[in-house]
Amino acid sequence: MKTVLLIAAAKLLFHLSTAGRYGIFRDELYYLACAEHLDWGYVDQPPLIAVIAWIARHVFGDSLLGLRLLPAIAGAALVWLAGMLAREMGGGRFAQALAAVSVACVPIYLVFHHWLTMNAVEPLIWTGCIWCIVRAIRTSDPRYWLGFGALAGLGMENKYSMAFFIVGAVTGLMLSPERRFFRSRGRGRRPVGRWKRQVAHDLHALTNEGRTWYQGIRFGVQHRTNPLLVSLSYTYSDAEDRLNHWEIPEDSSNPELDHADSASNTPHNFVASATWNIPGQGALLEGWRVSTVVHAQSGNPYSIRYAQDLTGTTQVFCTAQRTCNVTTPEGRNTARGAAVRFADLTVTRTFTLPSSHRVEFRADVFNLFNNENFAADGYIGIIGNVNYGKPTSGAYPGRQFQFGAIYRF
Repeated sequence: MKTVLLIAAAKLLFHLSTAGRYGIFRDELYYLACAEHLDWGYVDQPPLIAVIAWIARHVFGDSLLGLRLLPAIAGAALVWLAGMLAREMGGGRFAQALAAVSVACVPIYLVFHHWLTMNAVEPLIWTGCIWCIVRAIRTSDPRYWLGFGALAGLGMENKYSMAFFIVGAVTGLMLSPERRFFRSRGRGRRPVGRWKRQVAHDLHALTNEGRTWYQGIRFGVQHRTNPLLVSLSYTYSDAEDRLNHWEIPEDSSNPELDHADSASNTPHNFVASATWNIPGQGALLEGWRVSTVVHAQSGNPYSIRYAQDLTGTTQVFCTAQRTCNVTTPEGRNTARGAAVRFADLTVTRTFTLPSSHRVEFRADVFNLFNNENFAADGYIGIIGNVNYGKPTSGAYPGRQFQFGAIYRF
């Protein structure tokens, strides 16, 4: 969520830096006038905006910056809530950041969050209601409907158009399998009995069923001619998971602590390949082909662990000699190994025989420049180890040669 918070902070700074670039809006003057006569309602709007205007004037002063600070905060909160909503629906960090950027850049929202109006608060309340609905569906916890009701009521005190959202949300629920919530009876009136039933039924079991998220975008360029074929490909991606079948959880009561980059997370992946059929005639020059592949990618992540917990689990037996520190100071897979780079080269010579038979001789060189590449599990991530942060095993092969012949008939 750090990326989402940074995007939200950037939106807040943008609005604060431009708060004084446009004079006071006529609607803002009207709401300030309403704030001088607070009441439970007005001819053309509910009372909340007048209360907000009263707070802005008496807490932050009469300046444009003070007047527009709360709308700017509402805009930043909307960006953050959009990222939270994407996360709640299963999106990883890339999806959360994409949702936050999309909301931050909506032109009409840039206008809404520049002025002190009802429109600055309305999208935030609507999105909060949606988050409560999604959360209630995912967890089957009816308490989130209390949050939905509280936000919906607050929205009605802000702008009467909140009724359109409520009707749409209720209609959508009624037309979906989630109408099951409307069939529940009496739980809110019997809190003691509800608590007893929860003790009997809300038993959470942690299994080895992990969950993965992947988002990525790929850019590719190809050039095809008779003697030359060139292909360039770049992929930017984000791969995350929550537990897996071979790791012990950080905290068996909170699986979300293990939601982190997966071991296969390589954000940057570049591959270039080329094949050149060398033009030439005669016994010495014809039939030659040179091919190469260049591959560069980010290193794989690995976890930093305390020296007292070599097995990587907090489920340890506490003794005077071995304390029970948290396994990972900053969570799973927060460190990353060095980038992996290698280039392969192939040279072939084809001889044409009678009756369309051919013989191809080839020489392959793998890892042409003999780069040192290490897998993530080869890095020492134990704090206090003399080799902390260094690779000691898991090296990929160095330069290798291969020779072969193919007879085609």
